[in-house]
Amino acid sequence: MGKTGKIKNITGEELIALLEGGPAGRLVHKGQTIDVPVERVTMYTQAESSWEPADDVARELHQDMLDELAEWLQALEPDAPVEEPGGNAGREVWAKYVVAAGLATEDDLVDNEDKPLGRDQIRDTYSKKGD
Repeated sequence: MGKTGKIKNITGEELIALLEGGPAGRLVHKGQTIDVPVERVTMYTQAESSWEPADDVARELHQDMLDELAEWLQALEPDAPVEEPGGNAGREVWAKYVVAAGLATEDDLVDNEDKPLGRDQIRDTYSKKGD
């Protein structure tokens, strides 16, 4: 197998992962992490209720997929509102949301010492949930 990314079964049930080399799958126990070829990472992680990225390679591929999807959807409906991410979304996701929604610029997302604001600072400042 070439370059791989790690994905984790988060369902609480056993799942079958289809891997290279034939039609048979691999049994993946609840909570188990497995390596899959990088070209298949997003095939799994797009099913967010079943699989999550479990290493930096898989997280980056998953985030790239989400970014591409958001850009594609925005191109389809440029006037559609930008959806606020979930509270546990990463700092980069929150920063992209704030900028895309027109709530701030990249320059606004730093403190007085020009250090990037953390996820919690961005979320607590710009979240509209709970208003």
